[in-house]
Amino acid sequence: MKTSRIALAGLVIALLTIPAFGWVQEPTEATGYYYMYDEASEPPSFVAGFPSLPEGPYSNYSIRDNPEATKLEPYDDRALKYEIEDSFWYFGYWYRPGNHMYLSPDGWFSFDEMMGTWFPIPDKEPPIPNSDDPNELIAPLWGNYNPTATPEPSDSNRVYYLYDEESRILTVEWYKVKYYEKELEYSFLATIQQGGRDLLIEDEYGILYSGHLIHFLYNTCTNTWNADRNITGIEDYTGQSGIYYQ
Repeated sequence: MKTSRIALAGLVIALLTIPAFGWVQEPTEATGYYYMYDEASEPPSFVAGFPSLPEGPYSNYSIRDNPEATKLEPYDDRALKYEIEDSFWYFGYWYRPGNHMYLSPDGWFSFDEMMGTWFPIPDKEPPIPNSDDPNELIAPLWGNYNPTATPEPSDSNRVYYLYDEESRILTVEWYKVKYYEKELEYSFLATIQQGGRDLLIEDEYGILYSGHLIHFLYNTCTNTWNADRNITGIEDYTGQSGIYYQ
């Protein structure tokens, strides 16, 4: 007789090149279970069939020079409304082709449809979880950036995205984005592994894992990564469950 299945709520992994400070909240049944690691040398290996990261090196991984990458228009305080190409499991919900993701120049993206008219900065305490918008949130480095500082046709202080049909990975890169009214500059990426039910992986004990991995990758900054109280974390659609890295 099979054991009960446990679905991980969007298996989340953060790949960090910065010193590890710690996740503020540990995974529980209430928040959803997930697995995290801090180095490229420590990928999940406890379930056969897990998708793997693209080839490294991750310290300089970038899509900026890829001719198929799309560059966002200069910042106008509005997140880009992006239609996802494949299914993605996140905090107990399926997001399917035709659903929207909002890509913000401020270092986050969200499935929250309110993001078409709302442009928040992380000024709440705690920042995550918090029922205020944005919810359904994935934030590699949420801050108050200003990509208008460099006009067209510049390729720096910009945001890029690329969907790879073969791997079914969406990559978003914030390349040398400048902090509002400061000279500080950050380069970082996030990848989302889409792929539908093909990536729900069952182990020998009947436990069901989600292979829809999220990776946060950090390249360079002109000061320290937490100099501007930047926020790293994830949050569900209610804003009641989530964790942030500090």
